[in-house]
Amino acid sequence: DVNGAIQLFEEVTRNDSLDLAANIRLGDLYFTKGDTSKALDIYAKTTRAHPDAWSAYYKLGLAYFAAQKFDEAIPQLQKAAELNNHFPDIFFRLGLAFDQKGDLETAEQNYRKAQKLAPAHPGTNFYLGNLLFRKRQFSEAIEYLNRSLQASPNNAVTLGILAAAYDELDEHEKSEETYQKALELDPENPTILNNYSYSLAERGERLQEALKMVQKALEAEPENGAFLDTLGWIYYNLGEYDKALDAIKRSVALRDDSAEVLEHLGDVYEKLGEHEQALTYWKKAKELEPDRPSLISKLEEK
Repeated sequence: DVNGAIQLFEEVTRNDSLDLAANIRLGDLYFTKGDTSKALDIYAKTTRAHPDAWSAYYKLGLAYFAAQKFDEAIPQLQKAAELNNHFPDIFFRLGLAFDQKGDLETAEQNYRKAQKLAPAHPGTNFYLGNLLFRKRQFSEAIEYLNRSLQASPNNAVTLGILAAAYDELDEHEKSEETYQKALELDPENPTILNNYSYSLAERGERLQEALKMVQKALEAEPENGAFLDTLGWIYYNLGEYDKALDAIKRSVALRDDSAEVLEHLGDVYEKLGEHEQALTYWKKAKELEPDRPSLISKLEEK
């Protein structure tokens, strides 16, 4: 039992306060018990007593990371990496911490270091693939997501992102197959339901099926702006422009920073014959994404 083990290692460290392994084990036990504050104290004390012990900095970094104190976690993990540059999890955790802070470049560098040290690690391959997807580097994202699936083939989230990456590259057959496998594994997953339905809407295929999927997604997350945009875009493709307008206006109210959603709203107004409103929203969308080809052509036509 954890409390008994804590008593035992408290005794060991009282007798030999410099015992590195015992101090780290004691910190681990408090961490397991959920006493992160006590674990942090022990790990920090251990780094001071053993300034060359990479494992103490690593554990301290992990404890800060678990407490979501990423600014505190990063320097400890970097110190651990200086002392031991062959341990992949240090770089993986650094990648996660920088990813959480929105520093995608540094996150990518660390994920790549971790991946090089442990090429088959499903977590590293997943997070690197996911990051590359967000950076719109779809071909490379597919490579790492597939590697992650080799180790963990029934991960619906990985399959969902992989399907979206195939979709972005217009590999629709692979995308379909992958979305269907993801939904077999996790039929209630709202993000996968939404993304699959949006993919069908973009291609104008099986729109009634797409409508059912996004409605199911919205039952789980009724205030999700992306899902409301998908709903509106399906109605648009079905020619139900009043319903499309209602859904996409609700989407814009929730997330007015998406060029795609603002463009969709303009498209609906255009179909309803409200050309000035259409122009207003296309221009707003172009301010957010000046190089968006579909907007450029629409505004040139006007």
